[in-house]
Amino acid sequence: MNDVANHKLFPFKEDYSIKRVSTEELSALMGITPRRIQQLENELPSFREANVGRGMWICARAIQAYIKYRLQGAKTEPPDEKENAQDKLARIKAEREELRLKEDQGKLVQVDLVHSVYKEIMLNVKTQILMLSRRLATMKMPSTLREKEAMISGEIEKALQEISDNGHLNGWESQEEGEDAL
Repeated sequence: MNDVANHKLFPFKEDYSIKRVSTEELSALMGITPRRIQQLENELPSFREANVGRGMWICARAIQAYIKYRLQGAKTEPPDEKENAQDKLARIKAEREELRLKEDQGKLVQVDLVHSVYKEIMLNVKTQILMLSRRLATMKMPSTLREKEAMISGEIEKALQEISDNGHLNGWESQEEGEDAL
């Protein structure tokens, strides 16, 4: 047989697989109250199997059952601390009213509306950029490089100004002057 398989990882003097402890000792080892031990006995069949009668527990079995329970993500809070249905409904209604108030104040906007305004703005930007080459094509080009740069810059500034002027689409203006709502 393999020596590694027979080797004990934690060589204790006592065999803890059969060591019996009281409820108080077990609660101290696990860091929970004796009352919680009783609750776990009612909740977990695997934990109940570690009970050998009248407040005595097989230490290793009880701790292993508790570890498995905790690893499965079980909550250790008592049932009376959980949110009941009425409290949850009241909280949801309050959150909904808060969202409506923010929407009425203009601090919250529906995604569909933002999307449609964004599409309209992007269409305007695209149109202005595409029209820039047509504007320049119809103009008489100056002879010097500096004059050409000035003319092109002027046309770009005009296009940007038109985009900026059309930035307040469909009445979307911020409450504060000069700021876009989006």
